[in-house]
Amino acid sequence: MNTPLAIDDKLLALAGDLPLLARNVVDGYFHGLHRSARRGSSPVFAAHRPYMAGDPARLVDWRVWAKTDQLFIREYEQETNLRGYLYLDTSRSMAYGDGAQNKMAYSRLLCAVLALLMQNQNDAPGIGFIGQTDYGDRVPLIPPSSRGDHLHALLDRLARTEADGEADDLGQFAGLLALGRERAVSVLVSDGYFPEQQGRDFLTQLNERGHEVLFLHVLHRDEVDPQFEDDVLFVDSETGAEIEADGRSMRPGYDKKFGAFLRSIESLCLEHETAYCRIITDEPMDLALSAFLSRRAELF
Repeated sequence: MNTPLAIDDKLLALAGDLPLLARNVVDGYFHGLHRSARRGSSPVFAAHRPYMAGDPARLVDWRVWAKTDQLFIREYEQETNLRGYLYLDTSRSMAYGDGAQNKMAYSRLLCAVLALLMQNQNDAPGIGFIGQTDYGDRVPLIPPSSRGDHLHALLDRLARTEADGEADDLGQFAGLLALGRERAVSVLVSDGYFPEQQGRDFLTQLNERGHEVLFLHVLHRDEVDPQFEDDVLFVDSETGAEIEADGRSMRPGYDKKFGAFLRSIESLCLEHETAYCRIITDEPMDLALSAFLSRRAELF
């Protein structure tokens, strides 16, 4: 595999826009993975390969044989028609961090890369924005589609999304979920700061629809390994509440509570047969994309 792509402030500035950077990630560092389309009997020609004993005669390209006196098999790409649902948490806790390590900036790019990856896999990407109580005139859901202009509209909406949700949970998500059972993969991109029961309800509804579900747990390095020194001012990004405390004395208690938080998220995913992948915003995205491709493969 190629060297993983580290997303830093310099790269973000050079890219200039979300679609270009997403394409750089997919084309530059995951080339070959997203090209592994399933082969079947659809009319989309993929490649020739030499004939092997046992291959059906109907797959032989007789025109090539007539010209070369050699037997070759015509392979085709199968249109998968798989629907992919991305659910991006836009609550205020996702606004933490600076530059490329900001949780929302990282998550936006991650969703853009996944949407592009889906399209390149002949899948139909869609996205729902959760963590809001009032969407105003913004579109809360872009349904999955394989239309040529669909990805552009999805990435444009994604680029304008901020972590400004007033909810301290997943918000009003019921209307954003797919209706009925269908062949689909759903990806929740969130920092996990929502009530456990609400997370359980969300995953239950996806399970009932027969989706393969993946939770990409996006966290900042400060949350995983905080550098507490002297007095520290803590600000609740959801409510704005402030509290000052002695950082060093708080570290053991913080580690205990944060560890319990991580275990509760992992337990929730295990309970609902949801694949879990923890991502730190100072790390490359290859782990998240591998987790997605693995989960997608469960549908075949």
